[in-house]
Amino acid sequence: MRFWLDLQTNNVYLLTLIKPANPITGLNDYEIILHKTPDQTVYYEVDSAEFYIRPWMPSHGHGSFNNINPVFKGNGKYEGKVNFTMPGEWFVYDSIKINNFIITPNPTIYFIFDVR
Repeated sequence: MRFWLDLQTNNVYLLTLIKPANPITGLNDYEIILHKTPDQTVYYEVDSAEFYIRPWMPSHGHGSFNNINPVFKGNGKYEGKVNFTMPGEWFVYDSIKINNFIITPNPTIYFIFDVR
């Protein structure tokens, strides 16, 4: 999970990774759920976000191609594809827009994967 405060809206956002749990070399399903809360007591599923993912392998200094940005599938869930072109440690950066405003912090959030 990743969470952050958007200073423009004063909402706290929570991004939860669903897949891949055990990533492999090649194309993997990438599923996430996005929630927001104005008060940290009630959480709402976000259904209007645009996601832009960028895989990056820090040890080799390169990204990958043929990735599919996650799109809304219902109940706050977004699905896409991430391509890990070789085994090792990969970062997948997520930039998120809602109503044409970037809500992710700078530097942006990311998940770390140990790809087999």
